Amino acid sequence: MININFMQDLASATSMEQVKKIILKNINFFDINDFNYGTKPPSIVTKQDLYIFSGCPDSWMDHYKKNQYHNVDATILYSIKNIQPVEWSDELFKDCPQLRKDSIDAGIPHGITFPIHGAHGEKALFAVAGNKKVSFEAMLHLNAMVPFLHHKIYELELTKQDYFQTPKLTPRESEFLKWLAIGKTMEEISIIMNISYRTCVDYSEKLKKKFNCVSKNQIISLAIMKNMITL
Repeated sequence: MININFMQDLASATSMEQVKKIILKNINFFDINDFNYGTKPPSIVTKQDLYIFSGCPDSWMDHYKKNQYHNVDATILYSIKNIQPVEWSDELFKDCPQLRKDSIDAGIPHGITFPIHGAHGEKALFAVAGNKKVSFEAMLHLNAMVPFLHHKIYELELTKQDYFQTPKLTPRESEFLKWLAIGKTMEEISIIMNISYRTCVDYSEKLKKKFNCVSKNQIISLAIMKNMITL
């Protein structure tokens, strides 16, 4: 059953500090102290930074980042390919034993990670952790809350990133994008739109800049994800 108060509190939150307090209030109810949320937009864009929103001790997060554990973290690799929550275990971390050892030494041996597959092509995760095993009841409640949490973080923070912003196109750029998406060549588009080949190239370069991409395939992929075109 979804915690209605959680939903109401989250809906009215206007800052990430408020979101953090809401999360802690709800996980503390289940005797859980720490949490982490992380996401990175698809790699089809030229550059996007990893976004982390943490309720873990700063000492642990500094150690995690210093050792670049996000490159080997089994929970991240799991979340990319799966949708079901996963409980932390030695078996899960068998390919990154040092991370497992360090987390245990830091006093966070137990945890559950909830994969998130967003509506805009992004993949994320929400994890809770502590020195006690997370109960099945807590897992059920948190699993129901995660989509609402992701939506609020998307609303407050992720829309600031280039990937999630919808580029503003001129009518002619939009028309060019449409023909590009259905597979027309530059030569064909120049005839259809009654413009020069050079103008087609200019449109293509402008779209690359506006979408922060390096190829027409990336432009088309992002435009579809942003519901700017349908095929």
